Amino acid sequence: MMVIKIILLLMISKNAFSLHCMADNEKQDFDVSRKALSEIKADIQNIRNTLYSDYHQVVNKMYAVLRKRSDSLSKLDQKIQKIDNDFKFVEKTCQNTDDVELDKYNGHCYHYGTDKIDWFTAKKNCKKIGGYLVKIDNKDENKRIHSIIRKTGKNHWIGLADFTEGQFRWTFDQSLATSIPWFPGRGKHDTNRNCVNIGDSSGQWDDRTCSYKLPYICERNLCK
Repeated sequence: MMVIKIILLLMISKNAFSLHCMADNEKQDFDVSRKALSEIKADIQNIRNTLYSDYHQVVNKMYAVLRKRSDSLSKLDQKIQKIDNDFKFVEKTCQNTDDVELDKYNGHCYHYGTDKIDWFTAKKNCKKIGGYLVKIDNKDENKRIHSIIRKTGKNHWIGLADFTEGQFRWTFDQSLATSIPWFPGRGKHDTNRNCVNIGDSSGQWDDRTCSYKLPYICERNLCK
């Protein structure tokens, strides 16, 4: 449409500008030319605005995609760095814990800490040797552990706690404990008794204040 206007404008203006003084019909052609010129200028401005808008939309979309890709790569890099740090920690831990006494049973490796400490310190000590406070998966494992600590005559910390009241979770993987062999009267809602230990006499579990001092049981996924 704009091309047609330009052609008409050229045809009309050729006649309009060939005379110094314009007759009525030439004045009419001149006015038509002026109007056509104004319309062409408006069309050109609209096209320019459209191109400018389209350009910025494309650029913004490309920027959003690149930003999203960049964020994904940054997150991936962080995960890789964390895995690398974990490998370095395990390697360093294994090199420095050759003298740690481990009890091996059915693919599990346990360390029975003899010093009496609070639950949080026990958790840190387990981490230092490349492990975690023990997660007891079933009755057989509980029976095996009980057979060891029964000889000590002392309850031992395990890796179970309910820092969200009533939700006892394993610190190893934050999974909920589904079946808990509580000592009678224990495991009830009590905001002051959040950390769990296994009893030496019966193998049943008891919840105590986390500041209470007991021996502890660590578990490691890697053992020599």
